[in-house]
Amino acid sequence: KYKERNLNMITKKDLCLFDSIFSNKWNFLIISSLLSEEKRFSSIKKEIKEISDRMLSQKLKELIKYGIIKKEIISTSDSVKILYKLTPKGEELNPVFKEIDQWIIKNF
Repeated sequence: KYKERNLNMITKKDLCLFDSIFSNKWNFLIISSLLSEEKRFSSIKKEIKEISDRMLSQKLKELIKYGIIKKEIISTSDSVKILYKLTPKGEELNPVFKEIDQWIIKNF
């Protein structure tokens, strides 16, 4: 039987997972980049100029593993287009990121 968890009670496991995902500036910036729309690798790279191709590739794989983004491959007769976009779980971060943005504007 499912036991409801007190949402005000953050566990050590929760904090470790949160830290794994969001303590890395690249993950945060990649998610921010995808909040507005799906993008190709090159478009994400243009927005986050400081990240290397290798690191971007690694972080995209990591965010896919966490179920926050997904890779969509679109094949046509003459080309293949790869897009990265937020999953429904990732889209739930939109209001969280807006709140963080508002907090930064207010306090800094």
